[in-house]
Amino acid sequence: LKNKQSVRSELSQFVDDMIVAEAVISHIVDTPASEKEFLEQLYILDHKISFVKEQSFREAKSCSDVMEILNNLKIKAITKIREYILKKIHSCRKAMTNYQIPQNALLKNKFFYQFLMSHDREVAREIQTEYLDTMSKVYFSYFKEYLHRLSKLQYEEVPDKDDLMGIEDTGKNIKQQLNKRIQDFVEELLYPHFGGMMAFVKDCEAYIEKSDSEALKREENKVTNLIKSFNIGWRKALEEISREVMNCFTNFKNGNNIQQSALTQIIQYYHRFQKIVSQNPFKNNPVR
Repeated sequence: LKNKQSVRSELSQFVDDMIVAEAVISHIVDTPASEKEFLEQLYILDHKISFVKEQSFREAKSCSDVMEILNNLKIKAITKIREYILKKIHSCRKAMTNYQIPQNALLKNKFFYQFLMSHDREVAREIQTEYLDTMSKVYFSYFKEYLHRLSKLQYEEVPDKDDLMGIEDTGKNIKQQLNKRIQDFVEELLYPHFGGMMAFVKDCEAYIEKSDSEALKREENKVTNLIKSFNIGWRKALEEISREVMNCFTNFKNGNNIQQSALTQIIQYYHRFQKIVSQNPFKNNPVR
């Protein structure tokens, strides 16, 4: 009796993990990805796919009964998630859109991206590239307009004697804020051209700070492409950045200052990159 009860308990749990309930099928197939029921069943689907994959390595014969339907549900889920996320990303491109609303919706459903990373890395990469490209353009346009308006204010409004009290402290604060805004703007300006290296530097510096050698080693295969890409394209990229800045800022002094900031920033990233690739596991890379 004791053995029978033990087997029944384990077998019952195994069957529960193995079977695909009607609710999972109906919500994954019919429920919009924006609904919470879809997300709830996606968690269950993810667990079942992982469980069946594990059992298939142990040659459990029952896997063949559910493998096909799980694979079909996975494809359906990936298709719906891709459409949902791309729609949210593309909505950020519309003029006067409050892009924080679709961003919050994506954050609330962050498991969607985790599901893609687990089951279809190509789609996950497509989503990531689309998001970075869209948001870099959105932020660039916002900062460009912001700096343009600041530069106009700088030359259009002349202070009188009543404005001069406390002007020194106020001027310092404004200058600090403006410099901070310019730094953010420069990051967005550089990203379309040097984004791969910038992201690599930030990620690796975080791994080094945490002494996470395993995570650092996973970045090793990016180094060769980053170096080759930089060597081929850095001069053209800087010329394009220069043209873009001078087109946006008709005032020569402002444009020149931003160009100088951009050049300083990329040189800093370049030196940080060199410092990282001089360490393990990158220092033996022949392309270095």
